[in-house]
Amino acid sequence: MLKKSLFLFILASCLFSLKTLLAQDIHYSQYYASPLTLNPALTGKFNGYYRATAIYRDQWRNVNGGEAVFMTPSASVDFSLLKDKLSTDALGVGAHVVYDKDGIFERYQAGVNLAYHKGLDRGNKYHLAFGLQGVYNSSSLDVNSIFADQIGLDGTIADMSMEQTNGLASSTNSFFDVNAGLLFDAQINSDITLYVGGSFLHITRPLDDFISTGSDDDNSLPRRYVGHGGLDMQFNRFYVLPGFLYQVNDIGNKEVNVGSTFGYDFAKDPSKDLIGFLGAWYRVGDAAIIKGGLEYNRIRLSAAYDLTLSQLRDDTDVALGKIPTAFEISMSYFGFNNPKVPQDRYLFNPRF
Repeated sequence: MLKKSLFLFILASCLFSLKTLLAQDIHYSQYYASPLTLNPALTGKFNGYYRATAIYRDQWRNVNGGEAVFMTPSASVDFSLLKDKLSTDALGVGAHVVYDKDGIFERYQAGVNLAYHKGLDRGNKYHLAFGLQGVYNSSSLDVNSIFADQIGLDGTIADMSMEQTNGLASSTNSFFDVNAGLLFDAQINSDITLYVGGSFLHITRPLDDFISTGSDDDNSLPRRYVGHGGLDMQFNRFYVLPGFLYQVNDIGNKEVNVGSTFGYDFAKDPSKDLIGFLGAWYRVGDAAIIKGGLEYNRIRLSAAYDLTLSQLRDDTDVALGKIPTAFEISMSYFGFNNPKVPQDRYLFNPRF
């Protein structure tokens, strides 16, 4: 019980300032494995007709008695349309669902995406995409759980009969959100592709009214700005995939993710792919990330493991003798069942 209390105290001190937590968005170490939540412009951005993706993130289970503190599964499907009608362009449409459990908070999200991919040259090597996304969010708060002000400085649980509403206007909340994004990619040659994109999230600043402070603006979600990009390089049967992610919101929270993934094509038949991937990434000031994956023709499987490097690592190591970790697993499937689309209609899909 003491270890559990110490963990709750550490968690409350580090993360569960209610205002800060409610401003947080979902994030994945394998951010390209959830393309529709990363950037609406990635909708329909792949070589094929349709794409189905699923990803599951599980965080801090090892320091919470086998129960995940954070868990975020999501799934999406999107289509790359009108390639047989448009000479160098394509239309992307898609939808996604997300469930996000952050301690005592639960969130459900469902969104629809629309993107247009404009070919900038006759050779179809340069593209500029613009995407829009509408999202419905519903969230709930377990008011019967322990709040930060119920945990003493010694890590013991205070009187559970104390008032637990803590100024909450409601234990449930729902709102509609609007996001937008841009993406540019350039096929430098047959072996190298460059891509860079950005997304603008919470454009309308929807009201997040769990807390009743008398000021609507205080409870509106801060706008978030995301930049991402990288290179996809192939040298004979070897792949090198460096990349970056940078995101920041209006209240100053930011995330920087940099690294590279390396791959090797084991297939002896040049018409097929059997590519193994392994990568090392760093979320600055937070965690080291190891990524691995396998791509076989239309199927892409991948996983990631996070090892915490922040102050939280030392705090939990001292209190519990354990270091917080997280893991992700993901899968993508690409369908090519549209025979009208010319085989050279290439749309690059960032990966890993």
